[in-house]
Amino acid sequence: MQKSVDCMPRSPVTEIINEAGQLLRRKYGFVSADIERIIRRGYYQKIAADGSGRQFLRLCLPGFPSSIIVAPAATSAVEMAESRAMWEIGRHLHGAGVPVPEIYGWQQQKGILLLEDLGDLRLHDIVVNSRQSDSDLDFLSYYRHTIKALVKMQICGARGFLESWCWDSPRYDAKVMIEKESNYFINGFWRGVLREKENWRVNDEFEDIVKRVLLFPLCFFIHRDFQSRNIMIKGGSVKFIDFQGGRFGPLGYDIASLLIDPYAGLSKKIREELLAYYIKIVEDDYGVDGGELLMEYRLLALQRNLQIIGAFSYLSREKGKLFFEAFLMPALYSLNDILGDEPSFSQYTSLRGMAKRGVAFLEKSI
Repeated sequence: MQKSVDCMPRSPVTEIINEAGQLLRRKYGFVSADIERIIRRGYYQKIAADGSGRQFLRLCLPGFPSSIIVAPAATSAVEMAESRAMWEIGRHLHGAGVPVPEIYGWQQQKGILLLEDLGDLRLHDIVVNSRQSDSDLDFLSYYRHTIKALVKMQICGARGFLESWCWDSPRYDAKVMIEKESNYFINGFWRGVLREKENWRVNDEFEDIVKRVLLFPLCFFIHRDFQSRNIMIKGGSVKFIDFQGGRFGPLGYDIASLLIDPYAGLSKKIREELLAYYIKIVEDDYGVDGGELLMEYRLLALQRNLQIIGAFSYLSREKGKLFFEAFLMPALYSLNDILGDEPSFSQYTSLRGMAKRGVAFLEKSI
């Protein structure tokens, strides 16, 4: 049976480049011979994605600046909506002065985008290289630049932002927290990795976290995957990618994502130092109550940690992306630390027990 047009799988590389032809003509003045030369002589490079199913190609035709083609995994309604979100949100953030790549064009029918090439250096690489040289100075300065730009994205990115651009959900709300984060932890890790039965009592704890978080303002732009592998370094400056999941949400979410990021594995001392730096910026420049933000940060760090563990479990076990396995244990340790450090989390006895059970299981598996 022939597949319907709206669910065709991703195209081969040559087809993607040909379909991006109109974007290349508009940006660089390419003619058909230029596009054929890219394909014939292999003037392109496939770029590996982390958790995404999209396809990324770097075009390197001599005499022209390199650029990136992003093609969706398929042409279903969901993939087309995600592509449109990247186009709309990316242009909005770039226009607001947020350091994201310039998007040169969007081929709406196939959902293909052409954008600025930011190179291959990530904040994660800076962290790893600094540790190998036994120096914190380099990566801490990049984190401070990142935090300054993050605050600008959260405040300025919210101005004029339209909910209609969002492909997943327009706001970070109870549905997102339960379905995409808490239940992700249950289904991906508790059931998927540990093979444990449902713990119904933990659902009340998840609901309590939701109620506490939703007391905070949800009027800021949040990236929702703001971590060191989505922060590029180009010409010594930070640039943010993978922003198409952006929406309105609480101020503390992205800074929590950045600081508990298991890829970077920041020490508690550095996390506290960078959090204080972030709070000072939002207090001094935007009049935000730092004391209230601190509690918001702790709740959202807990919630984000659940999402990370669920995602890493699903991607490694179900999608075969073994890269994520190495970061599952650090994420479990982080969850245990968060639950133990905040006195008001002592009430979450079921979740604390599940986290300890997870650590014990993974430690035996090593």
